[in-house]
This record gives sequence, C-alpha cells and structure tokens, in this order.
Amino acid sequence: MNKILLIILIICLFTKSYAQNNEIDSLLKVIKFTKNDSLKVKDLLSLSSLYTDKNLDSAIIFAKQAIEISKKNNNKKQLSTAYVELGWAIYMMGNYSEALINYFEALKISESINDKKQISNSLGNIGAVYKTMNDLQKAKDYYFKALKIDEELAVKEWIAIDISNLGIIYMEEGDCSKALEFYFKALKINEEMNNKQEISIKLGNIANVYLKLGEAIENQPKTQDSLYNLALEYYFKALKIDEEIGRKSGIVVKYANIGNLYMNIQKYLKAKEYLLKALELSYSIGILDYTESIHKSLSQIYDSLKIPQKALEHYKLYVLYKDSIFNEEATKNSVRIEMNFEFEKKQAVEKAEQEKKDAIQKAEENKQRLILIFVSLGLMLVAAFSIFIFKMFIQKKKANILLSNQNIEIKQQKEEIQSQRDEIEAQRDMVTFQKEEIEGSIKYAQIIQNAVLPSQQLAKDLFGEYFILFKPKDVVSGDFYWFSKVNNWTLIAVADCTGHGVPGGFMSMLGISFLNEIVARNEVQTASSVLEEMRKYVIQSLQQQSTNEDNFKIDYNSENLNIKDGMDMSFVAIDFNTGKIQFAGANNSLWIVKIESEKVRLGESVTENPLTFSLSQSPTFSSLNETNLLIEVKPDKQPVAIYESMKPFTNHEIQLQKGDIIYLFSDGYSDQFGGPKGKKFKSRVFQNIIKENAQLPMNEQCVKLNSVIENWKNAHSEKHHQTDDITVLGIKYL
Repeated sequence: MNKILLIILIICLFTKSYAQNNEIDSLLKVIKFTKNDSLKVKDLLSLSSLYTDKNLDSAIIFAKQAIEISKKNNNKKQLSTAYVELGWAIYMMGNYSEALINYFEALKISESINDKKQISNSLGNIGAVYKTMNDLQKAKDYYFKALKIDEELAVKEWIAIDISNLGIIYMEEGDCSKALEFYFKALKINEEMNNKQEISIKLGNIANVYLKLGEAIENQPKTQDSLYNLALEYYFKALKIDEEIGRKSGIVVKYANIGNLYMNIQKYLKAKEYLLKALELSYSIGILDYTESIHKSLSQIYDSLKIPQKALEHYKLYVLYKDSIFNEEATKNSVRIEMNFEFEKKQAVEKAEQEKKDAIQKAEENKQRLILIFVSLGLMLVAAFSIFIFKMFIQKKKANILLSNQNIEIKQQKEEIQSQRDEIEAQRDMVTFQKEEIEGSIKYAQIIQNAVLPSQQLAKDLFGEYFILFKPKDVVSGDFYWFSKVNNWTLIAVADCTGHGVPGGFMSMLGISFLNEIVARNEVQTASSVLEEMRKYVIQSLQQQSTNEDNFKIDYNSENLNIKDGMDMSFVAIDFNTGKIQFAGANNSLWIVKIESEKVRLGESVTENPLTFSLSQSPTFSSLNETNLLIEVKPDKQPVAIYESMKPFTNHEIQLQKGDIIYLFSDGYSDQFGGPKGKKFKSRVFQNIIKENAQLPMNEQCVKLNSVIENWKNAHSEKHHQTDDITVLGIKYL
C-alpha cells in the first residue's frame, strides 16, 4: 500500500513536469525566431517564471536577458517587470538581501513612469521579503504603502489582499485584536465583490485567530470555551462556502482544522470523524500535502481512545508521507537536473549550428573579396593600357602648347574655386558658431527668467484655485507675471513689455526687479501708486527724463528718448479675508466673471485704509446668459513709460463675492492670427470663451483656453505661427 502511494505521487509529479517541459520547449523555439524585442522580453519573463519551479539559475539568466533587452530599448514598463521576476527567483534561492535590491530597483523604475499598479506590486513584494526575514515592522510599513496606492486605484481585490497581509503580520506579532480587525475588513470587501473563495479563506483566518486566543488563555475555562466555539463557528461558515462552490482543497483544510480543534478540547470522536473525512477527500483529489499532519493527529486520537493498533497504523502512515515529501523534493531536484541537461544540450547544438553558419558566411565573404580584388586589378590594367594609348595619340598631335596652356588655366581656376570654397566654409563655420553662442545665451536667459518668475507653489499658497497660461512667442518672453504678499493684501501683476524675445525678456526682468523694489520700500498706499512708481522707474532707467530727482521733468529732445519703450500692465491687490479688490491698469483691463449674476458693489474712497482708492470709471457689464456675467474694469489708455499725455493712474475698488473669478491678461491671446480667414482672434471672442467655460475647474479652463488658441492658429491653410507672447491668469475667490 505504501509503495503504491509513493508511485502515484511520483507519476503525478512527472506528468506535471512533462507538461511544463513542453511549454518551455515551445517558448524556447518562439524566442529563437522572434525579432520583436517587446515580444521576446515577454517570452523571456514567461520562461523565467516557469523555471522558478525547476532551475533557479536558469530563471535568473532569462530574467537578466529580459532586463538587458528592456534597457537597450528603454522600455521601462517591461524593465520593471523583469526586475520583479529576477527578485522572485533570487528570493526562492533564499538570498533575501539580493531579492530586496531587485524589488527596490523595480519600485524606482515604476515610480519614474508613475506606473501605480507596478508600484503597488513592488511594495507588496518588499513587504513579503521583510516578513520572511522576520522584520515585521518593515513588512507592515510596506504593506501599508501598497494599501494606500491600491486605495487610490480603487482596486478592491488588491485592497483586500493588502489588508489580509497586514492581518497576518499582526497575527505574527501576537496582536490578535488588530489581526481580527484587518481580517474582518478584508472579509467585508470580499463579500462586496462576492468572491466566495476569498470569503472562505478570510473566515478560516478569523477562526485561526480565535483558536490562538483560546490556546493562550489559562485558568479561565468559560472564556476559553467561548473562544473555541467562535473558532468552530467560523470554521463551519468557511466549510459551508467551500462546499457550495465545490472547492475541495478548501474543504480538506476546514475538515482538518475542525478535527484538530475538537482534539484540543478532547472531543476525540468528533475529531476522528472530521479528520477521517479530510483524509478520504485528500486521497480522492490527490492533495497529499495535508496527509502527513492528518495521520499524525489520527495517531494521537486513537492513542487517547486506547486503540493502539489504529494509533500505530496511522503513525506509520505519518512517517511514510513524511518520507514521501522528502522523496518528492528529491524527484523535483532530478527533474531540475534533467531540465538543465536538456537546456545545455540545446544551447550546445544551437552554438554549433551558429558556428557552422558563421564559417559558411566567412568563406563566402572571402570569396567575394577575392573576386573584387581580381576585378579591380583587371580594371586597373585596362585603365593603364588606355592611358598609354591616349598619350601616344596626343604625341602625334601638334597641340602640346595649347593643351599645356589650358591645363594651367584650369589649375588656376581650380585653386581660385578652392580658395573661395575655403572662405565660404570659414564664414559658414563662424555663422554656425555665433548662432550656437547666441542660442546658448538665449537659453540661459530663459533659465534666469524662469528663476525670477513666481513659482507654482507660491501661487498655490497665495490663491488656492487658479491657473496660469504662459506661452512665450520665443525662447524668452516679453510678458511676465508677479505675486507678493503685504500684510493682508495679495499683490498681483500681469505685464506685456515692449517687443518679445530677448528685448522683451530684458524688459520683463527690469519690471520684476522694479516691482520687488517698490514693494520692499513699503511706501505704496494704493494700487495706482504702484503703477506711478513703476512709471518713474522705467522712465529713469531708460533715460527718458532729466536725472534731477528734485525736479522730475521729461526731456523730449533727448537722443535716448523712445516713447515706444515701456510696458502695459494690470495690477491688482486682493484682501482674501474681506473680498475687497483694488485694480489699476495701464492699457490692460481686468475681467470679473460672476457665476450667479450678482451686481457689483462698488466702494467709496476710504482714507483710513492704506490700500483703498476712489472709483472714477464705471465698469462694463457683458452677459452671456442668466448665470454668467462678465464685468470689464477698463484701464487707463497710457503705458507704464514716457507718454505724450501722461495722467495719474486711476484706482478702482470692487467687493468680490464668493465664487467670483478674476482674469488678468496681455493682448497676445486676442491678437493671435488664425482661423479660416487668417484674422485676429479679437477681445470679444476671448470674452465669450472665458464666460462659456467659467464653471469649469480652474485647471480645465487653462487646458480649454490653450486648446482653443492652438486650434485657431492651425485652422488657416498657412498654419500661423504665434503672433505675440500670451499670458492669461485666472484666480477664483473662495
């Protein structure tokens, strides 16, 4: 009987091994002829996975080949998967530190491409390695990280696995209450998914916790009985589900667990009943993993029931199956050795075939080389003979002098052409060098400009919900935006400097520097006073006036006077606590969109507040529908610079309501040429786009504005280039 069982075990093992060998052979043949690197990596990873149960060295080789190809093609997704496979093979070899290195590499790569699924997988693998190394705290940390990502992805199946893993860790730590908490959470998710198999497993885990709690209690029989009864209750619930879905392996485990629990509480007849059921079912389905422990438990039960013959019989079977497991490992090792031999033999055959092909190819190349040499020699002989005949013919003619003169002239022309070509090449090289120097300087100017512009983090801290559409026409921009905070006031500027590209970029740098200096002096009291100060700085810096500070006077006869130099600017001060807003504009308007069509409350002059001002102009109201209202607060028609008719800048004060959105912008958006007729976009159309999309989140408004202007540029058959620098800033008052 014992020999028959052992033979059955070996036959099952070799049948499974034969099927796997066929699959491996098929993959090896496919790889040999596959030229698509992506498919080849996929097959190499499949081979590595299959060899993990047979030959870990081969599994590692295939995983490393997949890594090499993925690196060559810069396919980071496959590279991350390959490092996971390599980590698994090394983990199975027991080299846990090396396995961690590969799992961390997979994590780093998947994070670089923001592959959330692979990040979660890598974190879970790292947690599993730390659990094997008995570093339970680190295992728990990485399981929690995996759980956080899976909750973001909302993949319930993975969330349940993460929670269950954490339950196992708490169980290992002896924190049974925490273990129960996490097992019940996982159970709830599996019930929502109606995953019967996982529900059964979680019920079994919960029963195991109650069993462990019962075994830990001493001198409290009632409490202990209560815990054992709870364990039985959950074992039976799990058993019922396994019976419903026909999961026979699960039924074997539940029978065995119930039998062992009855044995613990000395109900030997009940224990024997369930253990015999487990034994019979495990034989019928060929699951021999549990037979060793079942026979051991039955031996103990029969011994307690004073049936020594049965006790001895099951003890012998326990020893037999214990030896069978050892023999199974030996059989697996022999299969691995056989697979290694077959693999190495195939590699040797393939190597010999390749060497034969290489030898044939080399012989063919030598043959072609000899043919080429002989043909070249023949042509050289023919050419030499022809030259000889030609010279003899020339000697018979009386045109030696004419030919000599012609040769001299040709040589002179050749030298002249050569000289001109050298000069042209030198000029070309100089132009190329200067172009590279200029481009390098412009790119460095872009870096400097980006450095002085406010950061996105500062904007987020100051505004909350906002967007910035900033599209320079060239590498550097003549537009700029600027933010600062003074007491309760948030100061915002959007400016369009004269020109664009490098000249505009220099003006924008001056503008940002002037604003920082003006605010640092802490002497400004109104929004318009900022523009007044800016105008003085621009005029003085561009030498558009006399330098006598005591008598500010414009010298219109100055050789340096250039009225066109300067900037247009919108300047806003907002108190986010009260919703008060100040605005002063130089050729650039302020738009306010009110979603609920509320009327604007316009304030009076308040002298006590250093940042209030009087209103001198009425705003323009533009309504699209009953829910959207666009208010335009018009600017002064003068730049921040010298002007033929300079007037003080006007201050405006408006009370914002919750949900209002303000928009500051340069003229680049509305001046963009495009559309079917190649015309300007125009301010009115720009207003309609703002109103139509005001309900969208701020980041989506930015995307919409960018999409509209790009489509407008490309709508004409000529596909217009960008006309000017574009800046649009939107801020929502919450």
